[in-house]
Amino acid sequence: MILAADEVVRSLGGTWELLQRRRQGLRQFNYSDAGLLRSFAAIALCAPAFVTLLAAERARAGLLLPEASLFEDASPVWTVIVKLAAIWLATPLVACAFTRMLGIGSRLGGFLIVGNWSSVLACAFAAVPSLFFALGLATPELADLYAFAAMVLIAHLRWFTIRESLGVSSGLAALIAVVILVVESSVGAFVA
Repeated sequence: MILAADEVVRSLGGTWELLQRRRQGLRQFNYSDAGLLRSFAAIALCAPAFVTLLAAERARAGLLLPEASLFEDASPVWTVIVKLAAIWLATPLVACAFTRMLGIGSRLGGFLIVGNWSSVLACAFAAVPSLFFALGLATPELADLYAFAAMVLIAHLRWFTIRESLGVSSGLAALIAVVILVVESSVGAFVA
């Protein structure tokens, strides 16, 4: 399953439009069965975020040394893998549960496509505070403040994406987005 550059550009462009509350961003996605499968391959685009989050995790543990490899110790690697998996998998799992409860399962495929592509942007937002911390441009406290700001952006993106792609009310979309963030945070706190 290979991601075509034009699909990546269109899908990320659509995600960016959704972040700005532009509903027309939904037209940028490929809603075919093949498009659904390829949307799961979009996790490969999170590789730079993985490296950045790993560098920050090693810095927090005092393991980020100039001569040391990022992959030298397996513990931080697995911690970051689990955190990224939580970001990536929380959205579809929570959405599956809610669409089943609400009887709107026919909308799930489209939401998964949009949700998978929006998770690429969510990973990028989560990586920025880690990058600043790993480079020594932010103290741990300042990095936490930046991470909170990134979480607000991610929550906003998820809320609007849920509202528009599932066709639910703003309040219900907010509830689903909060549940997703709680699941992600719980996994992150558990492995930290």
